[in-house]
Amino acid sequence: MNRSEVERLVHRFVNRERTERALDPLVFDTELRKIVRSHSEDMATRGYFSHASPEGENFADRYERSGYTCRAPTGDGSYLTGGENIAQTWYDTAVTTDGGTVRHTTERELARGIVNQWMNSQGHRENVLTPAWRNDGIGIYVAEKGKVYATQNFC
Repeated sequence: MNRSEVERLVHRFVNRERTERALDPLVFDTELRKIVRSHSEDMATRGYFSHASPEGENFADRYERSGYTCRAPTGDGSYLTGGENIAQTWYDTAVTTDGGTVRHTTERELARGIVNQWMNSQGHRENVLTPAWRNDGIGIYVAEKGKVYATQNFC
């Protein structure tokens, strides 16, 4: 499986969700991709699934450690300093969901499944559809037995 292709497709599907609702598409941010790839890999290799590392480090801490600054204007004089979505699923393994059993056997199916998870979760959906965001980074990591970790950060 080509993780760069999955990242590209997740980004494309997120932008489709946004443009269908008259929101500006996001620009793919390779600097953010480095940050989120690292978080996805960390979750996989250390065996946790959370926005915060076992030490309590969150996306804002990861931005700071990487020297990444986010100031997304909201239009009312305030700004957002970033946001994050995470997902965990499997590649080429049957997964039971609320809608039945799915099996992601292509990069496209996997990417669509990840975006579907986010769009079916209120908080993740709100992140995807936040008008202030201008760019995003997607980071995919595939662990043993096809277990997939996905992180998306916004600015």
